[in-house]
Formats: sequence, C-alpha cells, structure tokens
Amino acid sequence: MIYLLVWAVLLSGALLVAEGRHIGVDLVVANCSEPVRRKLEIATTLISLIFSGTLVWYGGLITCEARDIGERSLIALRFPMWMYFAAQTTSCALMSVLFLFRLVALITGAGGPGSEGL
Repeated sequence: MIYLLVWAVLLSGALLVAEGRHIGVDLVVANCSEPVRRKLEIATTLISLIFSGTLVWYGGLITCEARDIGERSLIALRFPMWMYFAAQTTSCALMSVLFLFRLVALITGAGGPGSEGL
C-alpha cells in the first residue's frame, strides 16, 4: 500500500506543474516589473527543467540497477524495488516535459508570467 501512496504523491508533482502551482518564488517575482518578471520566469523554469531532467537521468540509472540486481524490499512482501524507484523517475519525466512546454511558451510569448497552467 505504501508503494501506491509514493506513486500518488510523486505523480501529483506533475499535476502541480501542469496547473502552474509547483514550487515558485512568488514573493520576489510579484514585486518586479513585467520584463524582469518574464526573465525570472524563464530562468526558474529552465532551472526546474535541468533539475528534473537530472533526476530523470540518475533515477533511471538507479531504477535499472535495482531491476538488474533484483533488489527487493526488506518487508515480507519482497516488493521489487525498481517499481518503487520508477515512481520518482516517471514523475520527474512528466515534470520535465511540462517544464519544457512551459519554457517554450514563455520564450515564444504564448504563456506570460503568472499564467495558470500550460
């Protein structure tokens, strides 16, 4: 049951990105002029994309290694740990795609700073 909870929590991160409600520095951005706000939105989205992409890469390596060595949980269920680790990789992959869409929208002007969702 705990494994499903982990999947649900991690996948909710992608939903928050899609809705434009993921982690942000609204206090700083709200007090800036429009051109500065746009640059900050682009910069934070790019940083978020790089960070989530890095987690996909390393999470994928850990997931594959756990699968290859047949790592199992210590509890009686002996759950394959690669399924557990795949939650983080999947969630960050979805977030990376959404951050990429947001970045393209911000650069092309299709989604201004503070716009809800993608």
